[in-house]
Amino acid sequence: MKKIAFIITVYKNDKLEYFKQAIESIVNQDYGFANMNIYLGIDGAIPDDIKEYIESNSTYFYKIVQNESNKGLAFTLNRLIDILEEEYIFRMDSDDICMLHRVSKQVEVFEKDSDLLLVGSELIEINEYGQEFRAKKMPTKMNEIIRFSIARNPFNHPTVAMRKEFFEVVGKYNEEFLKSQDYELWGRALISGIKATNISEPLLYFRVTSDYMNKRNAFVNYIYEFKISMCLVKYFKMYGQFPKVCAKLLVRMMPSSIGKIVYKNMRGSK
Repeated sequence: MKKIAFIITVYKNDKLEYFKQAIESIVNQDYGFANMNIYLGIDGAIPDDIKEYIESNSTYFYKIVQNESNKGLAFTLNRLIDILEEEYIFRMDSDDICMLHRVSKQVEVFEKDSDLLLVGSELIEINEYGQEFRAKKMPTKMNEIIRFSIARNPFNHPTVAMRKEFFEVVGKYNEEFLKSQDYELWGRALISGIKATNISEPLLYFRVTSDYMNKRNAFVNYIYEFKISMCLVKYFKMYGQFPKVCAKLLVRMMPSSIGKIVYKNMRGSK
């Protein structure tokens, strides 16, 4: 079996309970932990309990990089990418949970198509208590993914796995983007013409906390997203999708209570 890598970051606002669940969901993969390496990026100071957990379970972590101060997700992920050794690289957030067959499933898809550079999946959203409340469907074919990408993120960031070649072709995360770094990366990937897909099966539990919508619907997020959307509209000449891009702006401008309702109605559909 091929050795694979997980890249995961942790910072001051993370919770030990969620972090432990995330790491344990990697360690317990049916692919076999002996065939996996976890690369951990510590972004500045972290809570003492998380620090103690990392030190007590040092054998879980193949390599650790730590920033002296908080530098952001893109910066930290890029540091990890620079030291990767494996062919397949899996993303993971510090508060999500991998389904135990995730790695096996995504490696299987890669092995069937040597041209694939990125494989994402659907996911199931859970709340702070781990209760499931919504499934998020994703497009699978390249033409669907491109069309979807004009107004919405075409891949669920914590579900993706990439060949190392992906970063050689597309480049790393853009550190100038303080938000939507993954969307910007996928936009560049699609413009570069890489082959990608989503598995039409949820392979991850995505945690939606009480403040998630406030962070997601912050207007500053949309500024970054709007730039990416317009770049994709122009490149793929999908000018008919422009109304969707504008509609997204209106959602961002709505009071959070209304935005949550719109989000719930849109989230599970393609």
